[in-house]
Amino acid sequence: MKKYLLFFVLFIAAFAYTQENDTIYIYEEVIEYDTVFVKKSGVVINPADQRPGYRKRTFRPNTDFSFLLLGGVKQISSFQADHAGYQRGAGIGVLLRRNVFTPEMSISLGMQFFMWPENHRIKSVPAQENTDGIYFNNLSKPAKFLYFSNEHNEINVPLNFYYTWKNFSPYFGFFLNYTTFKMHYEIESRTIPNQSYAFAANQYNFGYTTGILYQNNRFGISLEYQHHEFLKMNFWNRSAGNINLKFKDGFQDHKFLLGIHLSLVK
Repeated sequence: MKKYLLFFVLFIAAFAYTQENDTIYIYEEVIEYDTVFVKKSGVVINPADQRPGYRKRTFRPNTDFSFLLLGGVKQISSFQADHAGYQRGAGIGVLLRRNVFTPEMSISLGMQFFMWPENHRIKSVPAQENTDGIYFNNLSKPAKFLYFSNEHNEINVPLNFYYTWKNFSPYFGFFLNYTTFKMHYEIESRTIPNQSYAFAANQYNFGYTTGILYQNNRFGISLEYQHHEFLKMNFWNRSAGNINLKFKDGFQDHKFLLGIHLSLVK
């Protein structure tokens, strides 16, 4: 009996050993995504990166070149003290603007040319004719002041910084200013007594500006304030014998401008 039982156990073990193993298949799902790039407001976005918590985006700078028409009013402190009203003027300009760091931030470099027609003169007072307006030049010759006109031209080179929210872009910046003024004096000469001469002062100044720009596609409109100061201006006239008249008192310039922007390249 024990022999039969031992034989049966050995038979079962041998049979189990000779059986083939079952095959189990494990499938792994592999999904391939096509990469589609969407360009919007200067930002390249990969839709595959728009998963919850994913914030990566690639910034692509945008450059804008615009032509400007400018108009506005200004007040110069010396003429304001003489009861002058606001002076009206007009100008033109160009502006190159480019995004930096983020799509909302940008920087611009431009050039503006203004013409300000005369609307006031500071004149010599007849009652003080004996002493009023007497200045001495570098040749120690007396020059009698006649009048100072506020007619002048100027060139600005502004550097501005913008932050854009929707279609609005508030900005601030700095500019280099070049201005030409004229004063009229009466000077005695050997040939012509009491000859009238116009003395011109060409001066460079630095100022600051602030404003807001509304841009809609290729058209924009801006409101802007500019401020700078004139200090120690020198007036020259070479035809009067290379005479130099120094204007020691400085004065301030305040401008309020309306600009129309036309984007030529965007």
